[in-house]
Amino acid sequence: MMIPFLLKTALLMVLLLAVYQLFLGREKMHRFSRYYLLAALLFSLVTPFISFETEQMVIPTLSTVVVDQPLMQENDGIGVHAAEAATVVEQPKDLDWQMLSWVIYLTISAALLVRFALNLSSIIRRARMGERQPLAGATLVLMDEPTSPFSFLRFIFVSGKDYQQGAIGPEMLTHELTHVRQRHTIDVLLVELLQVVLWFNPLVYLYKRAIRTNHEYLADEHVIDHHQNVNYYQHLLLDTIFRKNTPSLVSNIGYSLTKKRLIMMTKKTSKGKMLTVKLAILPIVALTIFVFCVRYAEPVKAHSQNKKEKMEKLIIGKKTFEVSSDTLEMIKRLVYERSNVKFRTKGGDWHKPPYEELPDFEKRMCLVGLTTMKVNAPTGAQLAEWSNTSKFGLWIDGKHQKDNSILKNYKPSDFSHFFLSRLYKNAQHGINKGKQYQLDLTTNAGYEKDCREKEKNFQALLKQVRAAQK
Repeated sequence: MMIPFLLKTALLMVLLLAVYQLFLGREKMHRFSRYYLLAALLFSLVTPFISFETEQMVIPTLSTVVVDQPLMQENDGIGVHAAEAATVVEQPKDLDWQMLSWVIYLTISAALLVRFALNLSSIIRRARMGERQPLAGATLVLMDEPTSPFSFLRFIFVSGKDYQQGAIGPEMLTHELTHVRQRHTIDVLLVELLQVVLWFNPLVYLYKRAIRTNHEYLADEHVIDHHQNVNYYQHLLLDTIFRKNTPSLVSNIGYSLTKKRLIMMTKKTSKGKMLTVKLAILPIVALTIFVFCVRYAEPVKAHSQNKKEKMEKLIIGKKTFEVSSDTLEMIKRLVYERSNVKFRTKGGDWHKPPYEELPDFEKRMCLVGLTTMKVNAPTGAQLAEWSNTSKFGLWIDGKHQKDNSILKNYKPSDFSHFFLSRLYKNAQHGINKGKQYQLDLTTNAGYEKDCREKEKNFQALLKQVRAAQK
């Protein structure tokens, strides 16, 4: 669930950021760009959870029957139901990589959250310690240390000494007032919190930089519109940029002062071009919605095919057999009738109900004896643990081993499969007396032999069923 979400989110971020860089990043339409970047982030996070269903008609395909573990097993000739006689024992794992990944992720996220909280508390502390004055709907905070002007929420922080000496011009105050009035701090806080969660995604940092730069474009644009002196403002920024002592969460006058930003101050974008760019983006977003949100519902099977002709795949040994549903049903019935499997009633009695009375799940389990076990090799640690004869009853390729120390002669790669079950009191008799677990190991040679025998037996069974169908 998590991996597909992250992949979809990353792909959306890349696509939408590419659209921004291609159409908006070099144009003077900063208000639209601001909302586009925020919407792109939100859209990338939400879209993987949105889906629109549509139906599709397809030709019926072959289904595959795969059975892994036996439902019923025999111990010393006594048939017992798996639900009553055996419980699968979970084996120890060498290292839980998934858990380790989560620990690393949460540790880094916690560290980033702590850093975020410390930066926030630093700003709050400065706002409380500095002398405060009202300024056009904002609050001017005069600080003791030298710093470039910066803003956070409704607070504008400046050097008290520079302000009293008149070194902070109206252009710089207008710049910071723009940050305050347009609430740029909210954008910054949202991206910072997103960075705490998705710190491993480099695209988040690219979006953060694009958003912060866009804020400066907006503030620069307002200063130029208000004071009408581009050259003076550019030189003022260059004089101020090197006096920087600002927290990472704030908007400041010297952020990302590049050649691109200086050029943007003199750039002109016509209303016609703005409209064209906006209209060009709409079909891209619509296509993105379609690609990422539309999913096909369960295929509607064509009704032209008769149910009796429906074919299914059955994996036997290392071969795949195609049989009709009717043939498969007759095979399951025949296997069940030939078996000595019995079921215990609530009263404790054993009986064998007619095949028709079995639940669908039990009918499907009749195929267990025909199918080949899934490859499941043990580890070295497991072999060492299983060498305890008093605790584990050991069978290798169906042969009981009186002394489990024989496992010292084997490597994990010598085995293709193991099945471990807990023995309840009603099964602890005979050779199982005193044992807690029953362990069945299948060697590579035994596995190959089992595959060949299963294939041969199934072919004979299939031949018999098809002869009866004629």
